[in-house]
Amino acid sequence: KGIVIESGITRVGDWAFGRFGNVCELSLPPTLVTIGTQSFFRIGSVPRVVLPDGLTKAGQSAFGYSKIKSVVLPPNDANLYIAFANCSELIKAEIPDGVTKISMGIFLNCKNLKTVKTGSTLVEIGQESFSGCTSLENISLSESVCAIGKKAFKNTGNIGMLSIPQGVSAIPEGCFENSGIGNIYFENDNINIDSAAFGESKPQITASPNGAAKTFADANGLEFAEA
Repeated sequence: KGIVIESGITRVGDWAFGRFGNVCELSLPPTLVTIGTQSFFRIGSVPRVVLPDGLTKAGQSAFGYSKIKSVVLPPNDANLYIAFANCSELIKAEIPDGVTKISMGIFLNCKNLKTVKTGSTLVEIGQESFSGCTSLENISLSESVCAIGKKAFKNTGNIGMLSIPQGVSAIPEGCFENSGIGNIYFENDNINIDSAAFGESKPQITASPNGAAKTFADANGLEFAEA
């Protein structure tokens, strides 16, 4: 079964298709501007959802707990606060050029999310964007990124190495708490790392031997490698 929203429709109302568990296809029109709260909550096994370019907002848990496998975000800064939270079968997310900020909690607790492709215009990663993504393996941050929110990568998976761009000046509380990241490379020598940024995590820190990251690693018993 499929859901096809006809062209000309600009809004999908709250709970419009919530709990349509047998859905296997979802088509959204280019005219769509707003998706309501839990509009597609717990819908079925949709292989891929492409959000329209003109979408500006999706309500809380718009696709929450659904069985979507892959999603492509619109090329703008649509408000997608916890829109895909707890989508346990989501494997891949694409964040295209045009997006400068990843919404707070957008992929919260997407436990099987493995790959996130980000664009070259990304500036800010919102709080808890990838928190609880315990299978996350592949993500890279473009040099345009300059801010990462609290708990953005808390309880994430086995990312081998994550490079933090030069423009990022601070790592906030809980940012990498209990994550499985093996190595974090800090490009900014003057990075300010909160004392509670890592929790129980013990990643290797790679950075300049004369920078703030080296001082942090030494003070917290973390393995250090010179960049």
